[in-house]
Amino acid sequence: MVIPDHLSSLSKLVNLSLGVNNLTGTIPAWIGNFSSLYVLSLYRNYFQGSIPGGLGRLSRGTDLREGYPQA
Repeated sequence: MVIPDHLSSLSKLVNLSLGVNNLTGTIPAWIGNFSSLYVLSLYRNYFQGSIPGGLGRLSRGTDLREGYPQA
């Protein structure tokens, strides 16, 4: 299972908690476009590839929880 692209249309999203969901694939670049995002939880999944540079555009107050890959 991957992060669904339809979430990218939720422009006023404040909390995106996707931790511990056995997600695979890459972290989509559009996550960096959420200007209102306060919490982003992606820990304990099976993502591959690099972290998108757009995550650096998130608000300085954003709580980014990446954690570690699930064993």
